[in-house]
Amino acid sequence: MNPQIQLDIVNGCLIAGMLALSINLLLGYTRHISVAHAAFAGVGAYGATWFSVQQGLPFPVCVAIGAGLALACGFVVGLPSLGLMDEFLILLTLCIGALFTAVVTSAPDLGGAYGLLGIERVSVAGRTLLRPSDWLPYLALGFCAVVAVCWYLTRSPYGRRLRAVGDEPTAAGALGLPVQLLRLQVFTLAAGLAGVAGATSAYYNQVTSPAMWNFNQTLLIIIMVIVGGTGTLTGPVLGAVLVTVLPRALQFAGLPADRAGTYSQIIFAVLLVVMVLARPGGLVRRRPGGRIVSGLFAGSGEAGEESPAVTREVTVRAEGLTKHFGGVVALDGVTIALPERQISALVGPNGAGKTTLFNALTGFLPVERGRVFVGDVDVTAMSPARRARLGLVRSFQDVRSFATMSPLDSVAAAVPARHGADLTSALLHPRATRRGERTARRTARHWLGYVGVDPGHAGPVGDLSFAEQKLVALARTLASGAEVLLLDEPLSGVDERWVDSIMELLERLRDDGHTICIVEHSLHVVSRLATHVFFMESGALTATGTVEELLGRPEFADVYFGAAS
Repeated sequence: MNPQIQLDIVNGCLIAGMLALSINLLLGYTRHISVAHAAFAGVGAYGATWFSVQQGLPFPVCVAIGAGLALACGFVVGLPSLGLMDEFLILLTLCIGALFTAVVTSAPDLGGAYGLLGIERVSVAGRTLLRPSDWLPYLALGFCAVVAVCWYLTRSPYGRRLRAVGDEPTAAGALGLPVQLLRLQVFTLAAGLAGVAGATSAYYNQVTSPAMWNFNQTLLIIIMVIVGGTGTLTGPVLGAVLVTVLPRALQFAGLPADRAGTYSQIIFAVLLVVMVLARPGGLVRRRPGGRIVSGLFAGSGEAGEESPAVTREVTVRAEGLTKHFGGVVALDGVTIALPERQISALVGPNGAGKTTLFNALTGFLPVERGRVFVGDVDVTAMSPARRARLGLVRSFQDVRSFATMSPLDSVAAAVPARHGADLTSALLHPRATRRGERTARRTARHWLGYVGVDPGHAGPVGDLSFAEQKLVALARTLASGAEVLLLDEPLSGVDERWVDSIMELLERLRDDGHTICIVEHSLHVVSRLATHVFFMESGALTATGTVEELLGRPEFADVYFGAAS
């Protein structure tokens, strides 16, 4: 075989690897799905080609322009996709891909169906890059740069937050993580990296055409990641090698190019189905529970403690909250103020609206009327993440753990950080990022020890017992720094031997100054913990007082307390 043909295959693997690594940021970390990824690469390719052919700009400038255009398109497409369910996001990006193909095919200035030709040859130090061997070191350099960017982001505190968003976005938002912003940043960045790969491909192939960046190409890029392994760096690269080499190998075996392409697509489809059913994580699986953040960011000094005492007073109150689900009144003018530095309980029969009230207080459910205040701040229109940063967080009855992360990383993801937890500081402030990571790990170790979970447990949270998962969820809630904790049935489903331990833990938190409100059905738990009880029925607060006061009223004992006891 001609050595130049071999090097051409290697170069194709490098370009495909850049595309696979870029979409892996979506599929493998935030668990977002885009079927317009080839279109973003095409934007980079067409942008670089047009400015080369029409304006005569040099190679680095054209690649930068192509990447910038892809970055901008990723932002424009990603912005309206925030909050969309996966199926609607797929439809949106599918339409974007079809729109791209229609535009470049019908635009005469972009070469129509045949694409753009006449790209200026690249010259480095007076040497023109003509053969695959000439291109190889520079494509390898570009590939290594993409690998470095992906490694830096995914193995930094920023990457840990992306993993948390991918594992459980609702819980991540409840802890103060800006879920939608993180998703938008990654969507935009992935589009920009695809633009770099597309622009580089245009120069390497000396042509840009609609067929190079259509829907089929997006499917091939997705297959690279799913077959190779999502959420890793080596997996997508391995998948890129397989997808690039197989059609060429079939040609070398004697098949015509068109038949080799058809057969390879059939093989890819069968391989995808087999991998999804038999090995969902891909050929290279991400190790659950392994350390996410590289030691480069952590350094030394992880031992130590953070004081659990609450240093500021945060009050939570709501006025006239009203919410309907069709003809059902979920909240009927609820007005409530949580007693400070005490444990209160929200009780009532099933369907009374207790969890709905928690959702309304924390911003997961918009109300039709009424207002919610955290301190003196009206947070009615604020997101759950903004309310969490003001000091109001909640837990969930079904735990919603970051199941693939270790307890230490799961809790550290919730620690507020000034540096390293957002894209800009992760890239531009490495020293501050290291300091923030040391603080996060120290805080996480403290709160895990506080709730009685081993901070050194190396396995994923999903492998722990249900009670231990609830303790980890409580630890990450505390690590968020919130003063007001809304705990939805913190003892439900917990083995009897853990009940007293968790109640003692809640009493310690109260003594440390936290304001706690629990949803609970057990009269024993409410009697021991709660100094104040709110009784809900049919979406309305019908009574408040101590447990003894409510037990003295026969109508409430019959409706709830009698059944609970």
